[in-house]
Amino acid sequence: MTEPDVRQEFLNLLYGNYPEIAKGHYVVLRRLQRDSNNEKIKCSCFDELGEVDKDIFCPICWGVGYLWTEEWLLTYSWYANRNDASNAFLNQILPPGMMDVPAKIFCAEYDCDIKEDDRIFEVSLNVEGNVITPVFREEAFKVIYSYPYRLDTGRIEYFKLFVHSEKLKYLNPPSYSNAE
Repeated sequence: MTEPDVRQEFLNLLYGNYPEIAKGHYVVLRRLQRDSNNEKIKCSCFDELGEVDKDIFCPICWGVGYLWTEEWLLTYSWYANRNDASNAFLNQILPPGMMDVPAKIFCAEYDCDIKEDDRIFEVSLNVEGNVITPVFREEAFKVIYSYPYRLDTGRIEYFKLFVHSEKLKYLNPPSYSNAE
């Protein structure tokens, strides 16, 4: 075999393989739970009008409105370049003009199967790149497009996730301490 194994090269990038240093970092992946029709499952905090009061903390969905599960995901990421043609769809024409949405690209392993509308949370890391506990979510990103990269044999080598920054009120559960 004369061609490199792209899947193995990507895994070496994430986990490292002597003499390469691991370049992956952990994020929290929030998968929205879906029913058999692939529809998002609504939380009980939805009212009769089909709306969620995002100012009141719901201990089940944290104000998102849908049920979800969280898991660790090892990724490699970078901020999208404004000149990158793949970033063009992130700018949407809205009245009265153009809106620039901060965009980032994450790459993840071939078996992650992330869907649109799932969320990725960057967490606090120490100077060595390890996750600080208790886990503190710093920034939320909504997955806009999940693209499986395939090569010659058709197998998925890795996923490229196009995301944009999302402002959520409850990245972390609220603290009810009396400390000032």
